[in-house]
Amino acid sequence: MIRELRTPGEVRAACGDDDLVMWVAQGLRGGTRAWPLDGATASAAGSAVVACGRARASSATGAAT
Repeated sequence: MIRELRTPGEVRAACGDDDLVMWVAQGLRGGTRAWPLDGATASAAGSAVVACGRARASSATGAAT
């Protein structure tokens, strides 16, 4: 389930303080939004959307998913 991040602290914790995600989130003011899902974080402001995440290794193949 995807839940919306409501505070700058939640965004910071979810994205590991990634500069670009934090910049787009702009303190969650003026219509900006952010969401975490499975190790990735997305933030959006107007028409700009930024996502960051970490690749996970598959336990069966060792390949990133």
